[in-house]
Amino acid sequence: MEETTAAAAAAAAATAISFPEDVVREILVRVEDEADLFRCALTCTRWRRLVAKASFLRRRWPEPHASSFLSGFFTAKRLALTDPAATVSLVPTPGSMAVLNLLAGTCEVIPLHKGASKTWAIGCAILTATDWPSDGKQAAHGHSATFFKLLIINTTDVFHRPWTIQTFTSGEASWNTVCEFSFDDPEIGTLMHLTAVVCRGKAHWLVRHVCLQTLDVDVETCKVSQTEIPVPILYRKGYAVPRLSIDDVGGALSLLHLRRPGLMVDIWTQQQDHQETGGHAGDDARWVCRILELQLPTHNIQSEAETMYLSFLGEKGGMLLLKDNHRHFYAVDLKTGVMRELMDCGRISSAKVVPFEMDWQTFFVSRLGSK
Repeated sequence: MEETTAAAAAAAAATAISFPEDVVREILVRVEDEADLFRCALTCTRWRRLVAKASFLRRRWPEPHASSFLSGFFTAKRLALTDPAATVSLVPTPGSMAVLNLLAGTCEVIPLHKGASKTWAIGCAILTATDWPSDGKQAAHGHSATFFKLLIINTTDVFHRPWTIQTFTSGEASWNTVCEFSFDDPEIGTLMHLTAVVCRGKAHWLVRHVCLQTLDVDVETCKVSQTEIPVPILYRKGYAVPRLSIDDVGGALSLLHLRRPGLMVDIWTQQQDHQETGGHAGDDARWVCRILELQLPTHNIQSEAETMYLSFLGEKGGMLLLKDNHRHFYAVDLKTGVMRELMDCGRISSAKVVPFEMDWQTFFVSRLGSK
C-alpha cells in the first residue's frame, strides 16, 4: 500500500514538473493564501525560482502600499524554570538587552548601560536608518540596512528628576550618556508609555500632565523639547488612555483615542501643511479629527458593541492590535475599521507587546532560500 502511494505521489510530481513554465506560473500566482504559496515554492527548485522572480512578485502583490509591508506583534512569554525550553533563551544573559533582525535572522546582544542596576528605564526607542530626517543626513552617515541606534530615558527615581538620556549605536562597544534634563513645571509626571513613536526625525512620548503634551527627542542630536498638543482630551470619562501613532498615509504624528464602551476611535492628525512650515505643535497647531467606526467580524453580534471595552495593545503600519473585556484579540485596519479576530494569545498587555513592520516581499523571498 505504501509503495502504491509513493508511486502515485511521484507520478503526480513528475506530471506537475512537466507543465510548461507559463502554465505553472499562472497556477502559482492564483494561490491566494501566502502560507500555501510558500509551501508550493519549496516543492522544487524550479517553482522556487518562478516565485522569487520580481515579475511574479509584482503580479502576486500588485498594490505596493497595501501589500508590501508585513505588520506583526511579538509577545513576551514567561517560562517556568522546570520547562526544558527555558534553557534556550533569545537573550542569553538575565537582564540584558538584544536587537533582533528578523530579516537577517540575527540577534545582537547589547551590554548593560551605565548604572543599569540602580536606575529604571522609563522610555526607550530603537532607531533605524529610515528614522533619520530625509535631508541627506542619512546618506552622509552611511547608514546601512543593519544600522540601529538605541535611545533610553532612565532615572534613579521614577517620581523625581533629573532624567538621563543614554544611547547605544550599532558597531560600538558601550553606551553613551548624552545628557541629563528636567522640566521647569513640577506638575509634569512620568511618561505614559515606555516605547516612543518616531516621526520626522524625532522620538515622541506622551507625558502625564493637566494638558496633553509630548516629550520630543531629536534622533540626531538628542536635543530635548516638549510640545503641547491642542486636543481637548486626555482622561475624559468614557475613553481609554490615548496613544501616539503615525498616520499611515502622510507619515504625520497622530493621536488615537479609544471610546469605551463601544467601537469608536477618535484619530487626531497633525496637518502636513503646518509641519512643512517648520512650526511646532502648540496652541496654533492644526490638528484634525476623524472618527473611525470599528466593524466587528461577521460572526459577532453587533449588540456586543454596547458592552465591549476595548484596550490598546499596539499599533504599527496602519494596523491596530486590540483586546476586549472577554480576552478576545483583534487586528484592526485603521483605514477601514475592519476587525479580524486573532487566536487567543493568553494573558498579555501592552507592556508585553512589541509591534514590528518589515518589507513583506523581501521577507518572503529571504525565507525561500537559494537552493
